[in-house]
Amino acid sequence: MAAAPSDNASSDFMPADLRQSVVTQTLPHSQVSISRLKTSRRDIGRTAPYELEDADLVVLQLRAFGVQELWLDGRVARFVPYQAGTVTIHDLDRRWVSDLKGTFDSIHFHLPRRTLEETVDEIGGRQRPQLYLPPLSIADVAKACGLSRGYLVKAFHQTTGLPPHRWLINQRIERAIMYMRTSSMPLHMISDACGFADQSHFTRTFTRVTGVTPRRWRADNL
Repeated sequence: MAAAPSDNASSDFMPADLRQSVVTQTLPHSQVSISRLKTSRRDIGRTAPYELEDADLVVLQLRAFGVQELWLDGRVARFVPYQAGTVTIHDLDRRWVSDLKGTFDSIHFHLPRRTLEETVDEIGGRQRPQLYLPPLSIADVAKACGLSRGYLVKAFHQTTGLPPHRWLINQRIERAIMYMRTSSMPLHMISDACGFADQSHFTRTFTRVTGVTPRRWRADNL
């Protein structure tokens, strides 16, 4: 017999050694719940199934949290290590699964969207059904800046000394170096976090730009 889905309001689907309900506030049409979850153990396990609902889970990291494997709707999702103070938002109408490999200490705010709608209505604000930022092309950026594509590329090169694509690659390499210098993230996770297609693409690009592989760079600089 299948286990019953976990309670979303108290983040029961997430394994933890300490689970403390901080606040539960009932509003006219919904309820806001705030819980603290903490563990000092590594490899505590995967999150459990939960009921999909029209709500968001806002998570505040009280200390750095650097290692997990993450899936969204059955597909591998990118994960960037969180520093203390990082806030993330998870939409609970989608299926999130995490394999929690590092220790953590976090505050979870369970916010039914009806709660946000009530607040927006009270302050006379407007709502958008969905916020989505598709990938931007150079043509999109040029249009937003009121420039032609050719003029933007030329002006960008004159200003930075690099064409846009090469500049972007360098930014990804610099971020990868930052992760290798400041964390123990596996290279495949760094590849995902920095926007490379896969680890092979990351290795080829990093080697071409720096002259050494990411693994060699990490060994020589740590």
